[in-house]
Amino acid sequence: MAVVGVFWIPLLVIIVVVAVHFVGPILFPSTTGPFGSQAGYAAVSAGRVRSVAATWRVPRVLGGARDAQAGTWVGVQAGWEADVPAGWQPAVQLPGDAVPFVQVGTIEQGVGFHDRDHAFWSDADHSFSPVFLGPVSAGDLVSARLVETQIGWAVTVDDITTRTSRTAMSYQGVGSRYDVGLWLQEDPMEVTSVSDLSRFSRMPYPQLSPVRFQRLLVNGKPPAYANVYSQWLSLPGERNLAPTPLVGDQFGFHVARISSPGNQFLNDDNAARAAYSNLLIEVQNWTALTSRRTVAAQVAPVVSAYRAYEQAISTQHWPLAVRAEIPAYLASLAASISELRRVAHYSPSQRSAWAAGLYQAIPADRNAGAQIKRLLGLPQLRPW
Repeated sequence: MAVVGVFWIPLLVIIVVVAVHFVGPILFPSTTGPFGSQAGYAAVSAGRVRSVAATWRVPRVLGGARDAQAGTWVGVQAGWEADVPAGWQPAVQLPGDAVPFVQVGTIEQGVGFHDRDHAFWSDADHSFSPVFLGPVSAGDLVSARLVETQIGWAVTVDDITTRTSRTAMSYQGVGSRYDVGLWLQEDPMEVTSVSDLSRFSRMPYPQLSPVRFQRLLVNGKPPAYANVYSQWLSLPGERNLAPTPLVGDQFGFHVARISSPGNQFLNDDNAARAAYSNLLIEVQNWTALTSRRTVAAQVAPVVSAYRAYEQAISTQHWPLAVRAEIPAYLASLAASISELRRVAHYSPSQRSAWAAGLYQAIPADRNAGAQIKRLLGLPQLRPW
């Protein structure tokens, strides 16, 4: 069995065993709910990320299935891919189409495992298979950090309780620009076919003692709350594990419920997301020979969906705090609609540049919508 980390899950060479993966920065769908398999924060506006760190107490498994597993980790990623759908190719290509990614943390396992908890790290060069750094115990205070060097990423886990330090070196993605930092609690996935990643199921998620990230650092400083986006972990029974607000340099987790205005916003957003998702996949087939008529036909459903979205947002009733953000959001949607209408008239080179920009940064309307989602108590990032 392999416990692994990251959404672009590689093809592990494993015979007659089940692969268990930690699916990381791109939001992989969950079989138990709509919000994916990780809860925590992604720093998306910190510029180039050269280091990331955090401290936490290894959570104790209090109950659940014997084969239950969870992971608590920090990570870095090159290229922003967390708000584009499956099928859209990453901006930075590695063997196996994996985006440069490094993670380090702890694995918490149920009573059915002989070895309970471990410190581990993982990256693309190791096919995302975990490299175990050594055992840890529930309740240990651990500090994990990744630091960029000229030859790769220095990986460190300090068990402050036992005064033990473990280090490693990741050489993958040297020269790539890492611009996302991650602090996540995760429910891993079980892959029944390493050649077909659509065949997966969630591992049982254990009942854990409270998990709390402390001393969050990106580039040596605590991240600003405005620069981190939340994501939720869907649990059985229509429950969702969500991060608490970032206060200073720390946050915890709680079971979140969606309000009526939150559900309204999600319903409004879904049609626009679906149309946008389809366009991103169509764009990959555009060439210099693609006609303007074809481009216009493929863009038109998105324009229609965005106009309907704009109308819904502008006419519905919102809580007072959200109302103040609506004009800026509508302005960003209007700008997106105007740009989409122009795309059919672009030259092939202009279309290519526009398409590249779709996944190199968060679209302006999604950046504006992030604050509304926060005010409504919604995850700012979620799977397609």
